[in-house]
Amino acid sequence: MRSDNKDETKYILKLLFTLIIAIVAISFAYSLAKPDIYGESRLTTLDYIPVEKAIKNKDYNEAYELLQAMCKQKGIKWNLYLRYYTYFGACKLFDDGNYKAAYENFDKIRGFRDVDSFYKKEEYEYLKLCGTWYMVDSQINADFILSISGKQMVVTTIEYGYYDTQTNEISFTLIKKDNKYIMQQSDGQCDYYLTFFGSKLELREYDTGSLIGTFVCEDAE
Repeated sequence: MRSDNKDETKYILKLLFTLIIAIVAISFAYSLAKPDIYGESRLTTLDYIPVEKAIKNKDYNEAYELLQAMCKQKGIKWNLYLRYYTYFGACKLFDDGNYKAAYENFDKIRGFRDVDSFYKKEEYEYLKLCGTWYMVDSQINADFILSISGKQMVVTTIEYGYYDTQTNEISFTLIKKDNKYIMQQSDGQCDYYLTFFGSKLELREYDTGSLIGTFVCEDAE
């Protein structure tokens, strides 16, 4: 009787062991064979490991070359990966601070990879400022040209005298607070801020709110 129980226990353990091995094997096979998250292809999740590593290191050129080489090796048409090409380019532009061009590319591939997360980043709040703004209405005897890229802005001041014209450039970092973009100088001083009035941009004194000038963007559509 005791021998029968022992044999039965061995049988059950062997069956469980076989079942576990089968489950592990099936799971492993599925992980290798399942379609990648980027669309239908003959590339597997395992193939993407070096690509993902390059993306994590923000080496988008290497990621691009790796993916292109894999497509060529497996006879996959590269045009199936145009979203990837756009994604790599947009990420590179974003890292370089060229937010306007970056988001123009991100707009083409919304929903792809982590693209939608870029629209939650602080940089997106500054996107509508990007461009060159020219003064169309001034309250002082000077003109300003605002060159804005992301949070960085260069103000070109043109002062008109009786006999000559003086030009000067000052750099600012923009800090968004409510509906204002505060202009902070390198020493931390904040004397002015920008705010939108329709499609135009207004330059105002920080303490009093007095209007200095109104601007339009030459890059506006």
